[in-house]
Amino acid sequence: MRRRRWGTGFLLVLIIVIGALWWHGGREPLRPIEQQIPVPEGLE
Repeated sequence: MRRRRWGTGFLLVLIIVIGALWWHGGREPLRPIEQQIPVPEGLE
């Protein structure tokens, strides 16, 4: 019985954490990374 209670509590905490991450995850837009990368001569 005690093991089942721990499993249920863990599952509940996991659902709350995943829900919070999903809710707060999309607040900032993704920005493309624009950066010059030096390429050695002869590989262009």
